[in-house]
Amino acid sequence: MGKSTVVHGSLRSYKIKRGDTVCSIAREFNISIISILKVNKHMDPKQLTIGDTLCVPVEKETNVEYGT
Repeated sequence: MGKSTVVHGSLRSYKIKRGDTVCSIAREFNISIISILKVNKHMDPKQLTIGDTLCVPVEKETNVEYGT
């Protein structure tokens, strides 16, 4: 488990892990699915690959805990 602080309007990298869906990632970061899709136009949301990295927009400054 790790923690990071991110600032409004920024993007963070997220490494896809087993069981992830665009919906579950959106819930984890409290953002909309559409906001993830907008910044990852190359991504097919039905074909997430474990180990790939996608960009996750961050709406406001927050402390985020994430798994490894």
